[in-house]
Amino acid sequence: HGAEVAGGMFLTQMGMGGYDSALASLGNIEPDQSTSLLQKRKQLQQVEAEYVRKRREYDERMKQCQEREAELAAKQEVIRVNVVRFERFISDNDTKRQRALTKERDEIAERLTLQQELEGLERVEQRSHAGLAELTHSLGYLAKYEAFLDGVVEDSLKFSEIPEVLFKYGTLQGTNVDLRGLLEARNLSVEADRARLYHYTKDKEDEVMVGGAYTSRMKMALEAIRVTNAKAEEVIEHAAKVLAEKVMELGATKSAIANLFQRCKAVSRGTPTYTMAEPDLVLEFIQNKVTDLEFAIEVGCKGPEAAGLKLGKFNKHKHRVDFTGTNGSRRAAGGGARASIGAGNAGGVATDTENVRGTP
Repeated sequence: HGAEVAGGMFLTQMGMGGYDSALASLGNIEPDQSTSLLQKRKQLQQVEAEYVRKRREYDERMKQCQEREAELAAKQEVIRVNVVRFERFISDNDTKRQRALTKERDEIAERLTLQQELEGLERVEQRSHAGLAELTHSLGYLAKYEAFLDGVVEDSLKFSEIPEVLFKYGTLQGTNVDLRGLLEARNLSVEADRARLYHYTKDKEDEVMVGGAYTSRMKMALEAIRVTNAKAEEVIEHAAKVLAEKVMELGATKSAIANLFQRCKAVSRGTPTYTMAEPDLVLEFIQNKVTDLEFAIEVGCKGPEAAGLKLGKFNKHKHRVDFTGTNGSRRAAGGGARASIGAGNAGGVATDTENVRGTP
């Protein structure tokens, strides 16, 4: 129903440039209400389309974020499982590495000790070689006497007198005996030195073996002590953590009890004469107050009869009402405590029963 204009164009007709270009081409012609309504509807549709597009993009991004979050959670779980799985392996490797370092240090110290002992044995061997060289020199020095005696024997044929020959023979025989005795003494000394060197070497090897076994036992004992100390430290640390948690829990409990006690005193008709130094009385006071408030709320919400409140006689002079609660215990409101029925509370009952258990 749009108005027809010059050029065969309607106000509601959609041109190349949309409603704005069509309206601009009309010059001074003012758009009617239907045209403005169509424009607003079009703008609303565009806004709704943009909103739907943004909403879809947001949903897609949220879905991607949720998928990435699920992937990250799965990876984190895998990492946690791997950490738990390899934690003991890493701990064992650290322990083995520490043992290897300790063993390396001990073996270096042992090697240095054995090297010193070997150097001492080499010095003994050098002294033995020096003694052997000295004996060889002595043997070479005495060889000239042997040569002289051999020459004397060869020249003995020149002597014709028997006494001279016998004298020469006796002299040569005595010299030979002396030389043989000296040679045997030297040989015995060399053998004795060799035997001492052999026994010394064997004793030192035995000492090295015994020292190695003792060192191994001491290493095992030290490792056991280290493991025991580590376990003891873990137990002490765990006990300290448990004690700290218990202390914190006890402090929070005391703070909560003190807060409840202060709040109950604030709404009580009288101030209790005891303090937090008497925890049994404080807890009993809080329990009584909470029970009374709970019963009062029940009476106010359900009504006196629905809550099981049975009214007894009303004494105008003593201002006392006896009633029985749902738990069968008989309550009394009088003196410092009152019981009244509120007329405008839809049958609700307002009660103050602090004196039921003797609280002032």
